[in-house]
Amino acid sequence: MNYRFLLCSFILLTKLTYSQIGDNESILQVIKNFESELQYSRDKAMELFNQIEKKALKVNTLESKALLNYAKSLRYLKLEKLQDSAIRYAKKSYSTHKALNNTLAQFNDINLLYTCFLNINERDSAFYYASKELELAKSIGNSALLARANLDMGDVYYLTRQYFKVKSFRNRALSLAYQHGEKRLLADTHLKVGQTYINLSKKRTKKDLDSAIYHGYKSLSYAKKANYDYGIYHGTVVLADFLNTNKRHEEALQLIETITNLPQHKVPLNYGYNAPFYYATILKDNREYGRAKTIAKQLLKSTPTEDFSRRKALNYFLSVLYAYNQQPDSTDYAIKQAIIASNAKDVEKINAG
Repeated sequence: MNYRFLLCSFILLTKLTYSQIGDNESILQVIKNFESELQYSRDKAMELFNQIEKKALKVNTLESKALLNYAKSLRYLKLEKLQDSAIRYAKKSYSTHKALNNTLAQFNDINLLYTCFLNINERDSAFYYASKELELAKSIGNSALLARANLDMGDVYYLTRQYFKVKSFRNRALSLAYQHGEKRLLADTHLKVGQTYINLSKKRTKKDLDSAIYHGYKSLSYAKKANYDYGIYHGTVVLADFLNTNKRHEEALQLIETITNLPQHKVPLNYGYNAPFYYATILKDNREYGRAKTIAKQLLKSTPTEDFSRRKALNYFLSVLYAYNQQPDSTDYAIKQAIIASNAKDVEKINAG
């Protein structure tokens, strides 16, 4: 989350010369931009990473080296998908910031370590770092950090489907987010609370669905007020899912239409084709098989041949649509193409290993 880098600088005042403070503030600003660009453009993110590396090596202080290690961890986590390397560099950054007694920077490092372990479903380690994050946030006494830490604790308990604990931590985070008042944080937190109602209730009621939709709309409203592009895109997809689950298909379609034709630089990297694919899914659920099939075919045509996962998903999706339309030959063909994509992916994994 981009607000984390607004927190680090004042502690450096007791550690560094004024020149070094300016240099490290400059690095922090580039890291903030780097973290934001990681969501949208690999090339631009790498340009910013190179700037961070160049600045950090020139300044050559313990703090600048720690910031470079933090940026390396982000790079390996988000771009290279190399979790071990991401963990190694985050630990290096944390070790240095702990030695410098920079508690705010320690929070960022711990948050990053938590994210790394959550991504690989290492529950014990994720819980350990989320707990450390919460403990440190309490000692700092910042409501934004406390909200972030409570959200992360909720996410850990989400892995084990402990509904009441997830709900408790996320509701506490929402209260803290309102204390802080930052709109991006409110957008993220409202969406998490909405997901609690729709994803975790064993016997989901209409009240749960209505609560999820309420929080979804609140999230989207705050994201728009903050000009928070990722929050708008992500919130729109999630809210459309809430609406679709509540059989409000037309409302979901109208909502998802607002992001299906965005220019590529406005589409987060981790979404890729999700919005139009999800649009096709809503059409399928609404029994508009022809329109869904047209979109899926267009997506398949624009998908690179080496993107086996996407081709597999799209072909299986098309096979379902053909089956609904009682086209057995086309159904069989789509399934065979999905299997080919799946096998090709397995071969690629073997070769890479």
